[in-house]
Amino acid sequence: RSTPLYSSAASDVYKRQFKGRIGRMRYLAWSLALLFIFVALMAGISAITLASETLGSILLAGAVIGMLVVSAQIGVQRLHDMGWSGWLWLLNVVPIISSVFWIVMLVVPGPAGSNRYGPPPPPNSLGVNLVAGIFLILLIGGLLMLFLSGFAMLAIFGGLFAELLNGS
Repeated sequence: RSTPLYSSAASDVYKRQFKGRIGRMRYLAWSLALLFIFVALMAGISAITLASETLGSILLAGAVIGMLVVSAQIGVQRLHDMGWSGWLWLLNVVPIISSVFWIVMLVVPGPAGSNRYGPPPPPNSLGVNLVAGIFLILLIGGLLMLFLSGFAMLAIFGGLFAELLNGS
């Protein structure tokens, strides 16, 4: 009997990590945790890059690949919760579609019962609810600040433009 090109252990890890379902709140919590971990890694890698650009570049590549793998895992599990194929996660690399697709992943609920990807996710713990709530507060606060700063810039530059037109 011949041995496969890939080990069965690697196949088992793949099946375990990309199977199953996570709900919207757990998806938000994992996304925020991933963001914070990535920011901390980038700070450390930046310091290392000051000493050695080559080592910093290698560590950066490893961190980005690791982030993409974990992001794909939680994204595929979220899509499974909605009853959709995990391959749809690849829509995140399509420029215009990716701008809207993450919102769809946050809004569309999964069915209450089992689907073809497994049983429903477990109930959320208090920690998951708190972290997901923090994520939503940061997201809404950031969008609100962006929106309000746009109005502030419009008021500033609008007044300057009006002065130019009036010749003042």
